[in-house]
Amino acid sequence: MTGLQARDKVVFINGDFLRPNAHHADHKRWVFHSSDAFGLWEEIRHQFGGCIGPRLYEIRRYIYYTKQGRDFVACFYNKLKTLWKKLMSLKPAMRFGDFEEENMMLFLMGLNEDYKATRSQILLSDPLPNLAKAYGMITNVENC
Repeated sequence: MTGLQARDKVVFINGDFLRPNAHHADHKRWVFHSSDAFGLWEEIRHQFGGCIGPRLYEIRRYIYYTKQGRDFVACFYNKLKTLWKKLMSLKPAMRFGDFEEENMMLFLMGLNEDYKATRSQILLSDPLPNLAKAYGMITNVENC
């Protein structure tokens, strides 16, 4: 999925790009290997679709066990964001916003005890701030 995003090709698989009608010049290229999109995607799924369960498990495990340690907050946060992006690339139906609260909780759980007071302040907020706001609050404390 990441490769498709880098090449701006996601529109071809998420349904945003519509198939040309039968009179369009590009129509032949669309039906060259398959008469319909379902058949083409089934072929691709059988050729390249493997079991992603072990990879999902591995990435989620890294996410849950990633802690700040001696890293700066920014470094720790970027490690988590990289892992979240890898997870979303394996499961395209997942969106960052759908899991933002969970990701914020994981971020807060991984912080050192130096941020205990700020973490409590964030958790006592009603409504909870979004991940970017929580990150900003923590980095403000780190920079003081």
